[in-house]
Amino acid sequence: MAVYWLMFAWPAVASFLFSGNTNRRGSRVSLALLFLVFSVLICLRTDTGGDWINYEDFAELLSFQRFSGIFSQNSEAGFALITWLSTQIGWGVYGATTFCGLVLTYAVVRFARHQPDSWLSITAAVPYLLIVVGMGYIRQAAAIGFIMLALINFDERKRIWCGTFIVLAALFHTSAVVIIPFFAVIIARRNILYLVPVVVGSLPVFYFSLRERYDAMVEHYINAEYDSSGALIRILMNALPSVLFLLCRKRFQISDDMKLIWTMFAVTSCLLIGAFVVSPSSTVVDRLGLYLIPIQLMVFGNLSTVLGRRLDEARLINLLGIVYFGSVQFIWLNYANNAFAWLPYRSLLF
Repeated sequence: MAVYWLMFAWPAVASFLFSGNTNRRGSRVSLALLFLVFSVLICLRTDTGGDWINYEDFAELLSFQRFSGIFSQNSEAGFALITWLSTQIGWGVYGATTFCGLVLTYAVVRFARHQPDSWLSITAAVPYLLIVVGMGYIRQAAAIGFIMLALINFDERKRIWCGTFIVLAALFHTSAVVIIPFFAVIIARRNILYLVPVVVGSLPVFYFSLRERYDAMVEHYINAEYDSSGALIRILMNALPSVLFLLCRKRFQISDDMKLIWTMFAVTSCLLIGAFVVSPSSTVVDRLGLYLIPIQLMVFGNLSTVLGRRLDEARLINLLGIVYFGSVQFIWLNYANNAFAWLPYRSLLF
């Protein structure tokens, strides 16, 4: 458990030391060092998460397959390919966990660098996105990382790279296709004809992603009426910053396109509360909510500049944010039903 608290303490303390100023040399060096250390901790963990045995079994299954047979194993093509390559070089499941962990860690650090307060943004990511998702939900960790990279490239007007990362996200977890309409709305707003290449380009992604996985996902999540413990709490964690964003929307210094995308993220996060009430499976709502987590990093990464006019006000806001996310991590580590699968921290280094 100490490792998890050290992961939280680093960005939390730095948010005070650097006061949201990421242009100082010390902050840039510390961010690079944090990426290195976090990558080692996340990528080299072992026996972590409730599905670890399933991933090991999947890697063992693929180790006996020829290249032509790896895409018929009822798993997303991108994850199957990475896992197969890992088994061919003798890394077993660890090549896949390393790749997915690197994608998410890099995406979080790069995404945080785009926020006025990078350190509070990373602090917001640690308790759930990095520790729980990054170390437990291997495929969705990579998918969320690719979506965050898509958001960054969209903001930088690199549309081709944005589309590439969305495709990669869907190739690691089929449910990531739910993010496509968010970007389609922006494109259609400029010129409805721009949607034609988007639709044409998306069709193969939908087909190859859903062809093998649709029936399994429906049976696994909906027909079985699975429920996730703590799902409502995680949905509310997205809803809180979403409400803050909607109330202070005009104060955020971001482009109009990004403001519209984040508005859709915020509204959807709030609507998921209603979906949780009526859905036969809270797991479905919970998994879809994972792709909205970036709004937590964005809002808290801007909060001190949006609400704080002076340095002391900014530090007070940071303190409240640190206490909030520290409470989230404490409650999850000590009271979550499945926290035992993450405890104690286990690594190939030890």
